[in-house]
Amino acid sequence: MQTITDLGYNIIALPKEGIKPLSLLSEEKDYVSLVSSSIQDLFEADEVAIPITTRKALSIQCNYVFSSNIEAGFSFLEGISNFINFRGGGNVRGYSKEIVSIEFLFYNITEKYVDHLLVDNFLTGAIPLEAEFVTYSNKLKNSELFTITSVLYSKNFTVRFLNKAQKAIEIQADLQNIVEGNININQDKDQNLMITYKGSNALAFAFKAVKILYDKKKWFEFWNKDEAKFRIKNQLGLVMRSEEDFPTVPLAIHNNPINI
Repeated sequence: MQTITDLGYNIIALPKEGIKPLSLLSEEKDYVSLVSSSIQDLFEADEVAIPITTRKALSIQCNYVFSSNIEAGFSFLEGISNFINFRGGGNVRGYSKEIVSIEFLFYNITEKYVDHLLVDNFLTGAIPLEAEFVTYSNKLKNSELFTITSVLYSKNFTVRFLNKAQKAIEIQADLQNIVEGNININQDKDQNLMITYKGSNALAFAFKAVKILYDKKKWFEFWNKDEAKFRIKNQLGLVMRSEEDFPTVPLAIHNNPINI
């Protein structure tokens, strides 16, 4: 099974409303945060809007695995628990010493995306609305803004806890009385605990983004009448979170340290 990063996607640390293509991301110290505006709000209106395309029921399965950093896995679980109204996240955390790793598996995936070429064309000669967005105009000129080009959503996913022998029975009994709605708890053939969600709410769990690069005119280009230009660069290794989400915990993916 392919992982999120194998597919070229970045991590959304906690589920949030309003995550969609063309949303702006702001670069912080060790993560990116979601901005309420889109790339089309930051520049003067173009004649043609960038269309968002939806591809349903992708024939892929993908996962996150947290083994060396169990605490990061529990933090991600808390975000999912809030999203699907699962009140047992804290109960599972109580067994943290018995859990070897946590795996999140996503099925029946829907993708919403925009064409990179159309984003690039939009930015060619685009004029920022500096008066309306002073702070973000400064970030734009410092190449500290990104725009989302693709988001993966799922209404069907499983959280699997690889645990020490026989502990799944104990954890399952602890959770059984508080599980409700579209959540089921069972065990796999190796007696690992599994929490499965099948519902109507689509969880945004991964994204692709491009960095907006600002090309300033060099001092020796005084003769060039063209203004500075913007271009894009595909960006991997990002983690989307908010200040209030949780403290960063190092996590190594493909030998590159990132933080969630």
